[in-house]
Amino acid sequence: MRSAGALAFDGAAPPGLHTPTMQVKLNGEIREVPEGTTVAALLAQLGVKAQRVAVEVNEAVVTKDRYEAHALNGGDAVEIVAFVGGG
Repeated sequence: MRSAGALAFDGAAPPGLHTPTMQVKLNGEIREVPEGTTVAALLAQLGVKAQRVAVEVNEAVVTKDRYEAHALNGGDAVEIVAFVGGG
């Protein structure tokens, strides 16, 4: 059973087909994501706007121009930090 905050990434697969997944550590929490997920795809799946965050994979900053090309690997540690405006 999934917890209330868990996201189902492979729910759209037709019956009988399984999307291969891998585990990544997202902000300290283990998550299942489809194999080959890029930083851009992860942000989209989470509903996060890329312009408002910084992303680090395995303690290395991934620049916004690399989000589409940077594929995640099983076991990667991903940190997403949101910018907060104030005044």
